Amino acid sequence: MQSRLLNLQKRVVLVITILAVISPLARAVAQDGSLVGTWMVTVTREDCQTHVQVGPPFLSLLTYNPGGTMTDTTSNPQFGQSVRGPGHGVWIHTNGHSYDVFSAAFVTMNGTLVSTQFLKQAIDVTTPDDYAVPAASIQFVAPDGTIISTGCATAVGKRLNLEK
Repeated sequence: MQSRLLNLQKRVVLVITILAVISPLARAVAQDGSLVGTWMVTVTREDCQTHVQVGPPFLSLLTYNPGGTMTDTTSNPQFGQSVRGPGHGVWIHTNGHSYDVFSAAFVTMNGTLVSTQFLKQAIDVTTPDDYAVPAASIQFVAPDGTIISTGCATAVGKRLNLEK
């Protein structure tokens, strides 16, 4: 029994030591202008030619993982009775604090696929906790491959932090 307790104590010390080392490294990654992390993003749809706002802004949550993958969810009221599932995608660092992102999400109605949303965006991390999307393009494609509609958007993101 005492041997098990000693082993447990050693494991706890090891885990605490690992966390003590990893935590500052994770914070350093978040502070260096990296996209890695979870962001609360305010999206504004706009007319692609005139850049006039179309509808009210809405919120999305986007998480960028180390290695270049990402996931998102959105509160976009455009989908009405349809359900837009979570988005999945990839990102690459282009230069400085700039990134290109491509993602896809299924749009269903009563469990049937009605379209796939494809989103391309260019992101500029402007501070360790803020980013801007000066241009995003959206495309909705029917299951047969036909393009149903296209659109444009801008966005601003705020990094989620534990202490804020």
